[in-house]
Parts: sequence; structure tokens; C-alpha cells
Amino acid sequence: MQNFVAVKYFHMANLEKVSNRWLSIRVDVAGSLVSFFSGVFVILNVGKLDTGLAGLSLTYAITFTENVLWAVRLYAMNEQNMNS
Repeated sequence: MQNFVAVKYFHMANLEKVSNRWLSIRVDVAGSLVSFFSGVFVILNVGKLDTGLAGLSLTYAITFTENVLWAVRLYAMNEQNMNS
């Protein structure tokens, strides 16, 4: 019986790692798409867009991934704490 409990907790911990990896991959893909399209927008508007504004938009696009991942993880932890 003790081995069954140990295996059960191992599978729960493994499921948490797998779901964390799944979330990380999806958010990284979404962030990469935001960065890519932001770069395309800057390149298409080279003569019309100020250089400082272009740099600021690219900087915000790059940090978008980190901010979304942070917000989703905080939401998930909050939901988990409210359930237990």
C-alpha cells in the first residue's frame, strides 16, 4: 500500500511538470508570433515610424511572453489555492 501511495504522488508531480511544459511551449509560440508580427510591422513602416517608437514596440513585444507566462502562472496558483 505504501508503494501505491508513493507512485500516486510521483504521477501527480509528473503531471504538474508536463502541464507546466505544455503551457510554456504554447505561451512561447504565442510570444514568438507577437514578436514576429511586431517586427514585420516595424519593417513595413520604416519611413513612417519613429525609431524610438519602433524600438519601444519591439521591446514590449519581446517582454510580452514573460508577462503572459507570469500572469497565467499566478492565475493558476491562485485557482489552486482557492480549491484546496
